Amino acid sequence: MTEATARVPVTTRLARPEDTDEVGRIQVRTWRAAYTGLLPASTLDSMDPIVQGASWSRVTRPTSVTRLLVAERGDRIVGFAAFGPHREPDLDGSAGELYAIYVEPESWATGAGHALMDATLGGLRDAGWSRAVLKVLEANHRARRFYEREGWVYDRPTDPFDADGEHVPEVRYRRDL
Repeated sequence: MTEATARVPVTTRLARPEDTDEVGRIQVRTWRAAYTGLLPASTLDSMDPIVQGASWSRVTRPTSVTRLLVAERGDRIVGFAAFGPHREPDLDGSAGELYAIYVEPESWATGAGHALMDATLGGLRDAGWSRAVLKVLEANHRARRFYEREGWVYDRPTDPFDADGEHVPEVRYRRDL
């Protein structure tokens, strides 16, 4: 990223159906950058941006309970986040969940993640939840530091993430809204 590009502010908005190809591309690039050594190479190598984008297209429908946000710098999407009702059996209806938040590697540490987090927390509050949870790979220390800086608190271990038959430990974070 150039210095001039870095000065362009990051904005966030609800994703539109035409954004999902870019969301899929960002997810694959980010997973490959962030999860190398944490997930099996076969999992990362088999990811397809078109398939990932298509999987996100369903949440841009007006009937979806999941909300997909994108972060833009100028007219370029640089990240995304998704949130909605929690999927945790031990929680009641007062909690929402941050399902995903990814920023393309060249936009790490530029404020894009913070902008997405602010928009996500606002969206969770607007949906009526008073607290939120998220899951993160236990060994993903970069993401865990980001969440902790954003006010999330370690809660507990969760069931492991299954990646091509390998069980990868995950932990849950929580925060009040």
